Amino acid sequence: MLRFLPVSDGIAFWIRNNGCGSDARKETLANGAATRETYTGGKDGTEVVLITATRGGYEWPKAAGFQATDLMWEFFAGHPKTADPAR
Repeated sequence: MLRFLPVSDGIAFWIRNNGCGSDARKETLANGAATRETYTGGKDGTEVVLITATRGGYEWPKAAGFQATDLMWEFFAGHPKTADPAR
């Protein structure tokens, strides 16, 4: 049986792993269709971002008032992977 951790456990892991502060900056997106929680202050400027759809069903969130794909691209474009010289 496949088991998944709660989202809160995953976010807590990444906050701890990246050394971010535990207080999030919270924003409402797309007229309430989603929320964004940003945890900053991590090692080497890292941050953890959680976006939660607050409207919609079990489909890819695009018709619920925001474009999930656009938000993902915004995150990855703003957080480019850098080479780790230790590897």
